[in-house]
Amino acid sequence: MVLSCGRINPFFSEWDTPYGLPPFDEIKETHYLKAVKFGKRQQSAEIDAIIANEHEPTFENTIAAYEHSGKILDRVTGVLFNVSESDATPSMQRIVEKAIPLLSAHSDNIFMNPYFFERVKTVYEGMDDAGLTMEQKMVVKKLYNSFLANGISLDEAGQARMREINGALASLEQTFGNNLLAQTNAFSLLVEDTSGIAGLPSGVVEAASSDAAAAGYDSSAETGPWLFTLHNPSYVPFMTYSARRDLREEMFKAYSSRGNNGGKNDNKDVVLQIMALRTEKARLLGYDTPAD
Repeated sequence: MVLSCGRINPFFSEWDTPYGLPPFDEIKETHYLKAVKFGKRQQSAEIDAIIANEHEPTFENTIAAYEHSGKILDRVTGVLFNVSESDATPSMQRIVEKAIPLLSAHSDNIFMNPYFFERVKTVYEGMDDAGLTMEQKMVVKKLYNSFLANGISLDEAGQARMREINGALASLEQTFGNNLLAQTNAFSLLVEDTSGIAGLPSGVVEAASSDAAAAGYDSSAETGPWLFTLHNPSYVPFMTYSARRDLREEMFKAYSSRGNNGGKNDNKDVVLQIMALRTEKARLLGYDTPAD
């Protein structure tokens, strides 16, 4: 039993909930990083056990064993990234920013481990004679290719640079997402006359009225005003049903230009950095471009 701030960390045990859904009412922000760190150690130990297995590598004792490893890490990251993308508070973003380098380094440690790769390679090279199903062969191939794509064949200097690139890319991609979300949150369209809701289903109108009220406006579904945003539950039905071409154009331009408006949340330089690193990574692996 592992405690966090006087409470049992819910990520350290199976969830006895309907459909195995996360017990969100029990999960606190203090639980995430502790579970990430514990989950890393757990999966590392599980992979060490796979490597230490004295029996000839097989699908079950190597590939399946890996697929079943890291349950705590899968559990916490699944919740962490879903919550951070749907409720991206500043504190949740800080947690993700701390978790990303830990997870990037952990992934590199797995897919640059030559001893683990040798076992996977043995299964890969013998899978046609091992009586594996089509699905099992695909799992083996994907795992084998993950090692290749992460530079298992590179020398020590190449792998060190690959680690740097992977860490930088993980951080930049998170920055890209944060900037995109900030730009999404920054825009809203306030409609104050009924012509602006022409064509919209009643449920969409009611939701827009609720959003306006939440933003501080004295709103009703019948008289407005109505607030529309670039978040999908608002943007998609508005673009689908609105009879106002001019308002659809305004929404579309705002949506399609997110991250391209200058200022601290502009993504142009971030994109250039990402592409430069992806190109360098591709060339480290012997390709001309990331597309190759």
